[in-house]
Amino acid sequence: IETNGISTFICQADSVNEDGFKNIYFTFDGKSIKEEQLKVLDENIKVAKSCIENNKNYKPTLIIEGHACSSAGREAYNMALSETRAEKVYQAC
Repeated sequence: IETNGISTFICQADSVNEDGFKNIYFTFDGKSIKEEQLKVLDENIKVAKSCIENNKNYKPTLIIEGHACSSAGREAYNMALSETRAEKVYQAC
């Protein structure tokens, strides 16, 4: 997505978005990235670096979103869990 000279790459909730990012799954109701998802995380980091390298004329912004199952837990709990999950991915980058 390009807005006012700023490129934004969003990792959607779908399996793979248009930029090539894939979902990263966590343990149920947990804050830990599943062991088998570490390879997916590494692939996403490579995609992000490629997006940045290929868009040097812009100021790329990477938005990392975390999601929790909305049917399990209260809204405040799910929001906190979602934020923690996004932070875990950010720290891994």
